[in-house]
Amino acid sequence: MQQDSESRSIKVNYKIGEEEEEIFASNVILTSRYTTVNFLPKNLFEQFRRLANFYFLLVIILEYFPFSPLSGTVSLLPLVFVLTVTAVREAFEDWQRHKSDRNINNAESLVYDNGQFVTRKWKDIVVGDIVKVHNKEFFPTDLVVLTSSEKEGICYIDTCNLDGETNLKIKQGIKATYPLQEEKDFDGLDMTINCELPNNRLYNFDGNMVWNDQKESLSNKQILLRGCMLKNTQWVIGICVFTGKETKLMMNQTDPPSKRSTIEVQLNPRLLTIFAFLAIIGLVGGIAAGVWQTKWGTKAWYLGKVMDDSIFTNGAFLGFTGFFSFIIVCNVMIPISLYVSMEVVKLIQSLFINWDEKMYHVETKTPAHARTSNLTEELGIIDYVFSDKTGTLTCNVMEFMKCTIGGYSYGTGVTEVAMAAAKRNGQILEDPRKKYKKKKKKYNSEKYSKKKKKTTTNIIDEGNVGIPLLDQPNTDDTSDEERKNKSSGNELGEEFNGEIPAFIDDHFLNHLNDKEHENSGYIHEFLLSMAVCHTVIPERNEEDQDNLKKIVYQAASPDEGALVDAARMLGYTFHTRTPDSVTISNNDEDYIYEILNVLEFNSTRKRMSVIVKTPQDEIKIFTKGADNVIYERLNKEQEKAFGETTLDHLEIFAKEGLRTLCFASRTIPQEEYDNWKKQFHEANTSLVDRKQKLMEVAELMERDLLLIGASAIEDKLQKGVPKAIEALMNAGIKVWVLTGDKKETAINIGFACSLITNSMYIQQIDSQSIEAMKEEIETCKEQMEEHYNKGGVVLVITGSALRYALMDEIRDEFLAIGIKCKAVVCCRVSPLQKSQVVDLVRKGVKKSVTLGIGDGANDVSMIQAAHVGIGISGQEGMQAVLASDYSIAQFKFLKRLLLVHGRWNFRRVCIIILYSFYKNMAFAFLQFIFAFQSSFTAQTLFDALCISFYNVIFTSFPIMVLSVFDQDVTSKAELDYPKLYSGGDRDKEFNFVRFWTWLLEGMYHALVLFLIPYFLWNSEPLAGNGQTSGLWGMSITVYTGLVFVVNLKLALHVNSWTWIHHFTIWGSIIVWFVFILILGEIPLLAPSMYKVAVNVFSTGIFWFTVFISVVICLVPDILIKYFRREFKPLDFHIIQEREKRNLGPIEPKKPEQIALKPSISIFKDAFKQKVQMLVNGKKYRHTGSAFNPGNSQGVVLSNLIVGTVDDDYELVTLNNTDNKINKDQNLSSTSETSSESDEL
Repeated sequence: MQQDSESRSIKVNYKIGEEEEEIFASNVILTSRYTTVNFLPKNLFEQFRRLANFYFLLVIILEYFPFSPLSGTVSLLPLVFVLTVTAVREAFEDWQRHKSDRNINNAESLVYDNGQFVTRKWKDIVVGDIVKVHNKEFFPTDLVVLTSSEKEGICYIDTCNLDGETNLKIKQGIKATYPLQEEKDFDGLDMTINCELPNNRLYNFDGNMVWNDQKESLSNKQILLRGCMLKNTQWVIGICVFTGKETKLMMNQTDPPSKRSTIEVQLNPRLLTIFAFLAIIGLVGGIAAGVWQTKWGTKAWYLGKVMDDSIFTNGAFLGFTGFFSFIIVCNVMIPISLYVSMEVVKLIQSLFINWDEKMYHVETKTPAHARTSNLTEELGIIDYVFSDKTGTLTCNVMEFMKCTIGGYSYGTGVTEVAMAAAKRNGQILEDPRKKYKKKKKKYNSEKYSKKKKKTTTNIIDEGNVGIPLLDQPNTDDTSDEERKNKSSGNELGEEFNGEIPAFIDDHFLNHLNDKEHENSGYIHEFLLSMAVCHTVIPERNEEDQDNLKKIVYQAASPDEGALVDAARMLGYTFHTRTPDSVTISNNDEDYIYEILNVLEFNSTRKRMSVIVKTPQDEIKIFTKGADNVIYERLNKEQEKAFGETTLDHLEIFAKEGLRTLCFASRTIPQEEYDNWKKQFHEANTSLVDRKQKLMEVAELMERDLLLIGASAIEDKLQKGVPKAIEALMNAGIKVWVLTGDKKETAINIGFACSLITNSMYIQQIDSQSIEAMKEEIETCKEQMEEHYNKGGVVLVITGSALRYALMDEIRDEFLAIGIKCKAVVCCRVSPLQKSQVVDLVRKGVKKSVTLGIGDGANDVSMIQAAHVGIGISGQEGMQAVLASDYSIAQFKFLKRLLLVHGRWNFRRVCIIILYSFYKNMAFAFLQFIFAFQSSFTAQTLFDALCISFYNVIFTSFPIMVLSVFDQDVTSKAELDYPKLYSGGDRDKEFNFVRFWTWLLEGMYHALVLFLIPYFLWNSEPLAGNGQTSGLWGMSITVYTGLVFVVNLKLALHVNSWTWIHHFTIWGSIIVWFVFILILGEIPLLAPSMYKVAVNVFSTGIFWFTVFISVVICLVPDILIKYFRREFKPLDFHIIQEREKRNLGPIEPKKPEQIALKPSISIFKDAFKQKVQMLVNGKKYRHTGSAFNPGNSQGVVLSNLIVGTVDDDYELVTLNNTDNKINKDQNLSSTSETSSESDEL
């Protein structure tokens, strides 16, 4: 047992000692963060890393010094509450992790020990142990399979917990270990496994096994990973190679990249400005305190006799302590409750996303899911959407629709892309399958098969499968030119498993069944290739084992499954797989093809090959892959026969949006194969650079191939995709599609999903050098200038060109043209390039917010690179979902997620931040203003309990309710008017000016709330009992006015009133009165407040003062809101009015009906309206109010509709059906007329 820098060597069933225990990890799993001992210090350390918490800790420490005007104990309560809430949440989460770890570590498995399998806990299993796992049990460690209950060591595993994929994977031991079936067979087993070091590559394992002086290769086919479950197999026996934290499962459990919302990032510099302002207040207060003490302090007789030389009478000392005293008094300027409130609000917003029934996919029973609550507001400010195509825009449900074989094009089906293209040209194409549905004719594969029996002799029986296709006779009278350009017609459609197949073509059947036809042999070879060249696993129906039509294919990709299924439909049924063979049924006869080698597909090779021995004892290689890859490896002489014709057909298929794969084969001489097999074995048993060596060896065999043809598979667009993309683009979001498809396919998919329109100019870049790339960028700049105002430019760039575009030398130039385009399509791109493109825009475009959306493992890097990652739970497993921030079942739901939830949440989070700082500024500034009356002694205006409960009870609940429930417009309006998403007010919601406007308003309210009582209470009012209230009477008056103002200020910002808004706003005010009355009756809690409230409330001046203060504070707000809605309405104001009047969506006008005019003050247009009404003898009346809580929708009316077409132009119209102004005032066309029902 040893390990070096490159590999580890494991002695099977070896009792490891102390030295080995240090080398190999324990199988104990610890995912918890805390222990009982370290929880308190570690959790406090984590929480005080947050700047706000650390700031409040410093303030509380200062409050325990003698110069502090506040008690540290009272101020400690809010901080303790915040820390406790967070600590309890984290303690609960960590307790759950501890519980899970304990259950896992104490689970049991069978381990071979002293001649028998005994029960052992998972935590005690070590490297080298022989472990037995039964059906539906999880693997306790990473195991190398030796044998199983099935023939030839096969077993099936479910990897759902590992990668999210639901299809079963097949694993098998090597031939040498198949016979190990009994317990006695493992006694004294002398076996050594040499393998790679622990790593996180789930789909790669390199090793070899040395046993009986033989070295056998070990690969990913032999590895059983921890976290996976054994399925459809009674038992399996394996050797433990990786344990605990070294298993691939644990090495993949890294923390996802930390993402912070844009608002959270912007909040920190805002906080710094408030810290600076607080420091200025402390400085001013400290200096004033020192000056006052120096000039007047010693002369104040009411302060009593003090020693002239006392340090406490020293102006400099009092100035120094005064600085900290004012910091303490005004520390509430930073709202301690903000972070907790935001966490709660965002959590509830996330739940609303999860509960939205209109984002629930009924077919798959999949709801939307917010996997994080940190980014809910980020969904409302997306600038760029980067989308995968396959499985994201399309269904990822593949249908074999067309093919080209031997120069003939077969298949008459019509794709959605072709229909969309015809529609753009004013034509109508009908899917031929509809014709058969109308006739209600049914056909079955048995009838298909019987027809072939009567008309042809089996090609396989005649041995033609093993004969090179070039040797077959050409008996067709059709000329080569006619044959190359021929597209076969169709007259029959067959129902297969109850459905009309996508592939329909009678000529295909005729050519297949006519053995004299020149293309018959090619067709048989093509169908055989589809049936043999794959890694699909067949699963038979338990109730109907012999029915081949009921076989379900478990495929690694939907493409493979579609090809094998198509071969079955056309008579070549793959129904049995063993480790060494596949069995094909044709015309009720079974033919076994021995699998000699499989050269697997990967993203670098872009092809796969299978080397088989045919029933005629010939060795053949079948290869399928991308056209450019296959054509590089063709026999150049044979390629001339129909290579160009096939390429022409491929281009046509691509324009119809079909996914294509080329098929080729050749017969391998026995001697050549024997020599190659040795090289393959050496590469396959290597522990160093195995992947690279296997690729090099594969190149030796994949050469001089004979082209057979190509398949064309349709991946249909998901429902609602065109409308969703159109809405996103209307909302001002740039959509970039990143796909691995061919350029022609990508362009036509772009047209079909409304990403590209006829008015747009398509600029294609396919550079093969950096110099050519530079030239094409310059050309693109010229085209953009020419077409910018004619419909815009769409950039289409290939992966090869993108490689140069992303180089440091020209990446900025490429980005500059990319962001000016209406849309960008990147085709033939790799997963790495997807993330590089996202990273380019994210870092290169200032203040941009990016979103990545995909459904497969190849989209994970793109999803994690974007500000917000969306995973689609589709056909390619759950890896994208597991890496995402939000998951949805269909792309169409992205429209609602962004335009509805995103916009609502962004506005809500903005208001909770602004309001929290506003109300705390008003409170803190009151304390500072009071210093001018208290001789800058930093004494507080309010009682300590009133200070503590201000944020906790009297002002916290209304803003949280508004931040959860408020809707400025309905969800239907959000979807009908996507322009609202980027309607100009987005950047104004949380900018520096708006932030400080709210703070200045808080200062203004503080001034009013203090000065009005100060002047009105100059002669202290007497209560009914003849007593005066003194300072604390004024304190209660000011505090009461403050509670009224901050709550009513919030009420002005409520758009959709509900009972819970009324309850929290008016309830908070009532709670204040109840609290202060109770506090005034308990002298033990607040001696200075005893009976003060009763006395104050009995005076008329109190109520008059509060009323005047509130009116003076809020009248400016009301007037500003009124004039804004009346003369300068925002987009959502207009929509509110239309909803109030039930006018419905604005119908878009034709371009020639829309009059553009430069944006000017809307006040002039309002004036025109009034004048016109007076001319017509009608009275002008505005039907709304600036503050209307009685309206269930909370809407406020406006007379104007404004919608932005371009940045420099505005469309203006009057919303009055009885009167028109000028002809140049036309109705806005900024809305999209689709409704929610269109997409669901």
